[in-house]
Amino acid sequence: MKKKVLSLFLALAMAFILPAGAVAEEDKGEKITVIVELCGGAVLDAQKAQEMGFKLFSATEEAADIESEIRQEQKDVCEAINSGIDKDAAPAFTYTHVLNGFSMDVYESEIERIKALPEVLNVYISGTHEITEGENTGGTSESPGVDTCCEMIHADYMHSMGYTGKGMVIAIVDCGFDVNHEIFKGKTENPKLSKDDIADIIENVGLSTIAANGNVTADSVYRSEKIPYAFNYYENSTNMYDSGTNHGQHVAGIAAGNFGTNPAGEKYLSMASDAQLLLMGTGRGDGISDDAVLAAIDDAVKLGADVINASFGYDYFEICKAEEKAVNAAVKAGVLFSASAGNAARGFERNTPPPQLIDYSASGAPKVHNAATAVANVDNQMVWEKTDTMTADGKKVKFYDANEKASFKEKYSDREYEFVFVGYGSGKDFADVDVRGKIAVMGGSGKLSYQTRISNAAAAGAESMVFISPTSNYKIPISGTMMGSYSIATVSMDDGYIFKNANNCVLKTNAKIGLNDRGGAIMSKSSSWCTDSSLVLKPEITAPGGDIYSSVCDGEYEFMTGTSMAAPHMTGAAAMVKQYITGNPRKFKDVQNPVPLIENIIMTSADVLMQDTENEIPYSPRLQGAGLINLEKAVKTPVTLIGDKYDIEGFEFEKSKISLKEIGDSFTLRFKARSFSTEPVVYDKISITLMTDNVDENGLISDMRKLSFEAELPESVTVPAGGEAEIEIPVALCKDELDANMETFTNGFYVDGFVFLGSSDDAEIPEISIPFMGFYGGWGKQPMIDKPYFSGGNLSGKTYLCTETRFDFDGTFGAYEAAFRMGANSFIYERYDNYNEYCSEDYAGYSPNGDNEADYLGITFFPMRTMGKTDCVVFDANGEEVARQTLDEELEGRKFAQTVHSFKGDDFENLPDGDYTLELHTGFAGNDPYEQNVCETFKFYIDTEPPEITKFEINKEEKTLTVAAKDNRYMMGFILHGIKENGHEYMQVVRVKGISETECTVDISDFPDEETITVEALDYAHNIEYRSVRGISFELNSADQPTFLFAVDNKTGGDIKPTVILALYSGDKLVGISSKNDVIPEGESYYTFNLQSGVYDTVKIFTWDAMDGMKPLYKSFVFN
Repeated sequence: MKKKVLSLFLALAMAFILPAGAVAEEDKGEKITVIVELCGGAVLDAQKAQEMGFKLFSATEEAADIESEIRQEQKDVCEAINSGIDKDAAPAFTYTHVLNGFSMDVYESEIERIKALPEVLNVYISGTHEITEGENTGGTSESPGVDTCCEMIHADYMHSMGYTGKGMVIAIVDCGFDVNHEIFKGKTENPKLSKDDIADIIENVGLSTIAANGNVTADSVYRSEKIPYAFNYYENSTNMYDSGTNHGQHVAGIAAGNFGTNPAGEKYLSMASDAQLLLMGTGRGDGISDDAVLAAIDDAVKLGADVINASFGYDYFEICKAEEKAVNAAVKAGVLFSASAGNAARGFERNTPPPQLIDYSASGAPKVHNAATAVANVDNQMVWEKTDTMTADGKKVKFYDANEKASFKEKYSDREYEFVFVGYGSGKDFADVDVRGKIAVMGGSGKLSYQTRISNAAAAGAESMVFISPTSNYKIPISGTMMGSYSIATVSMDDGYIFKNANNCVLKTNAKIGLNDRGGAIMSKSSSWCTDSSLVLKPEITAPGGDIYSSVCDGEYEFMTGTSMAAPHMTGAAAMVKQYITGNPRKFKDVQNPVPLIENIIMTSADVLMQDTENEIPYSPRLQGAGLINLEKAVKTPVTLIGDKYDIEGFEFEKSKISLKEIGDSFTLRFKARSFSTEPVVYDKISITLMTDNVDENGLISDMRKLSFEAELPESVTVPAGGEAEIEIPVALCKDELDANMETFTNGFYVDGFVFLGSSDDAEIPEISIPFMGFYGGWGKQPMIDKPYFSGGNLSGKTYLCTETRFDFDGTFGAYEAAFRMGANSFIYERYDNYNEYCSEDYAGYSPNGDNEADYLGITFFPMRTMGKTDCVVFDANGEEVARQTLDEELEGRKFAQTVHSFKGDDFENLPDGDYTLELHTGFAGNDPYEQNVCETFKFYIDTEPPEITKFEINKEEKTLTVAAKDNRYMMGFILHGIKENGHEYMQVVRVKGISETECTVDISDFPDEETITVEALDYAHNIEYRSVRGISFELNSADQPTFLFAVDNKTGGDIKPTVILALYSGDKLVGISSKNDVIPEGESYYTFNLQSGVYDTVKIFTWDAMDGMKPLYKSFVFN
């Protein structure tokens, strides 16, 4: 058992063992990666680049001159940084086409100085995107091959027409590739890029990687005709393999694999099987790096990519300015940007929100960018049934067969077997149930080892075991030696609830292999709802992404689920549609930028998926976008529908969707029908579906329901050959129904729908549609921040003042917790029913006394909406402002993410003891203009005075200890330490409910030697006072440099010779240190240090004697 004081003491003392008089250098902290954007424009900003198109412009002398000027400007700024700010800073990546700038590692304190340089437009901290796979689903009973996905969106029709991505280049910006996988071994017909082309681009245009890796050559990056370019930007190397992830390989195999092997051993083609691949490693399994992503996008444009696949992104974080500029520039250059929509469902931490929380979108970068094509996820209709699922309580559960020596799936495939849920698998858990001859199901968290739980299960007579993972990953690595001969399965935390709440406690594994039809396209429950804070409709489109079979590293195949798998289906579809457009120049004339045309053809022709087929209720367009890709309809439709228009940095981008923004009880749908047919096209079957969110029996937002309306629908629409038709449809909603709905959705609600256009005269003209979305009731009404924890009515429990602690609830000194709820009692677990009895805002305090325990003030809050600029202001008891701080700019644009901020700076760090109030001022980023119209208030106090132990009495006959203490504020409790007969430490915690004076009597019969007993008394500000039967204490008698005199009381029972360290501080800076090993006699005496230093305000003393049982000591004396 680690003792709190001992661990703290050793950690601090060992850090200060320096030569006497040594002074620590200023600690700048670790360097961080930033992206420096310069004022000069990028290559693609040139007017001629827009007029000529990037491919033609890039070959001109003007483009070469702009590139040269940009590189000189970057060189000059780097030299200015080296000469005046950071001599060691060097550019890693240089961006010239989609952005004018570079990345480099600098100290955070240097950012403002770099921003102040006249040539610098902005400096962005490089963040980390999550790769957006839902999970690796191993082999499941519902696992489709990507070949069946192709059929689902009619890619097989495109293949039959010869549209296989010939002459197209796809850039996969991701991580974890196997360039030698068989799926890339098929012949690539009509490749666009040769090795000579790559060499020419490297020599004459230059790549973003050259600053970081000057050895990039065509020989090093060209892998094959299929993969003309592969580079790992994250590692600055050509090694594409990552043992921690297969994500990029899986994505690439979906987009453009051409020689795959399905589970039945048959060969198959993926989407754009003849497209070439640029494999661009930009991170590791734990995330994708922003600076590497920008470099990859910059190079993808230079290398002539037609489509960029981005199966990564942020949830709930919309603002990523450098990335947005890069995406915009790539799209302006004619490169479609396909981004996964995310796997956060309706946001709110993947939970179902209540109706008052209507802004539940999980929108985030890069999917949220207007120029990006966000791709949602539908489960595949055709499924492979394999053996690594089981049916438990009638529900299908994915599992990991953990023990190769005793297969769980083989053992339980013939019939149903009984299971028993046994808590966490402790001996006590098993004492209450009968598991003899049954399968024991145990929780995967808790402090017990898997070895202990397996042993407990075996001792109770369990036949086999199922462990529930503490995370969404269903695979738990358990040592083979632990498992022995037992069959063991592991399942995800989410599926664990099936076992915990089972009515029919039987399971059976599935031993079949083959394809089955699910009987319809079902949207994935995890696919994100994506409307952004400005009420722009997202996502654009839906593609298969549920349980997708594709290639992984080491020549293998696996099933994965998520919008990461949906995006490459859109990527491959876009490549094939672009081949269709470029192959039909007479039909598609004067196409300067193909991206809007590709996207709108696919969106207009999509199949709108039905949530309720019988009642004709579609899934919301906020979930499915325009619907499921239908490539056969895409190449057959003669018309696209155009709604929204966006200015993408001077380029007008039209999209096949209608974002109505805020609406009243009537509105007009305005859009255009644009023809590329040589004949007029007539649509005479025009209809509208209109719907909104429903509420289930638990009062939570559920599926969609229809809304009543009246619409003035045209009898027909005629689109002239090669021309446009303007369409206007006035719509009136039912006011009584709106008012009734506002009683439930008190902060407003969405009004979603689709307009459908069909032709009764020509069966060859497919039905087309356009989605729309508006908001009724006031978009600004929903509260911005979740209510503070102590105010009541909060949804998340994550808004409160906080501080740092290392106390566990049992009194041990555990892992560092940076966001401990101020006002809570450290000695009671948050999940206990009586937790709140020991919590109060009245108790919220901290103690900045330098002992690394509750030393700082912090705040954690839970934005319920996308937040803007946020300030925190502190007022003293007289209402005077004493401190103010603007929160990090990087926090802007976030929501549904617990935000923790610690306050630094003299204003906050030098506040005296007393009562204070903190006000948090912020606002909703979706408001235009932005205003800080939200204020939440928090009370707290500062207290550096420790409790006073007023009684410390041992009754040896009754084996009890009576201890009493009083505090100037609120007592939190006592920790009792002692050594048991076997030499192990004994600890006991006594909680106190926030009173100023308390007394308790504790049974100490477990302590054979009372002289080992020590008591710590703690208050709610985490001030600590010690009292020991046997120990040592120091008090500072005088401090007259260079002499420091301490009064010492040695109660150890004899003379000792401990190590004693004296440390002097000025603020946080160590200005002097000295250590001694002199004998300290028993009883009272004096101890002297001679130490000369500069100005100091704090004296700290540490002592211990090689851990021989004497209570270690750390004490701080502060001079104000």
